[in-house]
Amino acid sequence: MGRSASIIIGILVFLIGCTATSPYLEPLREEKVPEGKEYITVYARPIYTMGWFSEDKKRYGIDLSSYFSAFDIKIVNKTNRTVNFDKSKAGLIDSTGATYAPLGEGEGVEYYKSGGLGSDKAIVVLPKSRKIAEEDIERIRKIIFPDRANIEKGGEKSGIILFKKLREESCKGITLKIRGITIEGSEVEKEFEFRFVCPDK
Repeated sequence: MGRSASIIIGILVFLIGCTATSPYLEPLREEKVPEGKEYITVYARPIYTMGWFSEDKKRYGIDLSSYFSAFDIKIVNKTNRTVNFDKSKAGLIDSTGATYAPLGEGEGVEYYKSGGLGSDKAIVVLPKSRKIAEEDIERIRKIIFPDRANIEKGGEKSGIILFKKLREESCKGITLKIRGITIEGSEVEKEFEFRFVCPDK
């Protein structure tokens, strides 16, 4: 009886700890760089860290896809004024219409600690040693795009925007909206939209 109970508990913990990874995404179209002397360009690239030969896994040193849907964002300021970015206004929309808000640094760390399950789960399983978990958390803090950023004229800013994991069944069409970009002296917000799809959907 005791042995049977331990086996059942072991299976439950294993199932809770093994969550699906974020799906692989491909862009639906190539974004064109605007022409002219003054412009703002935003580049967005989905990150996928699964597989032995993942370049993203080597680059960031952490398996982000097991915990998040992540995007490498670069904002290039080719205007003659400072550009401001409020990350909280960005959003990720899945094929069901559900909208995901970007995670702040603290939220990203807590979501990582939950194993990508979210804070509504009663049991948290981190199948890693404390040392490795602490190293991962430090990497997250290092690479995440700040909540607010100021990009000086002629400059650029790069970082990772993290979202809660997309579900495989909802990635027939994914839209990433980068909003909250303003030019100093203007209240008009600029919006950049990127579309992705799971290649097998």
